[in-house]
Amino acid sequence: MRPYGTSEQLRKRRAQAFELLKQGSSVKEVAGKLGVSERSVEGWRRERKHPREKSERPPGRPAYLTKAQLQQLEKELCGVPMLMAIVKITGIWAGSGM
Repeated sequence: MRPYGTSEQLRKRRAQAFELLKQGSSVKEVAGKLGVSERSVEGWRRERKHPREKSERPPGRPAYLTKAQLQQLEKELCGVPMLMAIVKITGIWAGSGM
């Protein structure tokens, strides 16, 4: 789970951890001062020593639809009133007695 804070705040937290480690603080002390787990501090230190290539794919669950499918859906829905679009997608019509 992603910790609280903006990307910039998280970057600053990691930089502060590295500075404390460089000054001789233990992983446990750094974790306590920053309010994170020791495992997080160890992971940051490991990542700094052996950086990984950043993924081209954005984080999160992969899309269910391909780009081509999204383009087709956009084409089909373009100009259709919202209610008709919902009916087309869900197959539910309010007047059908559901």
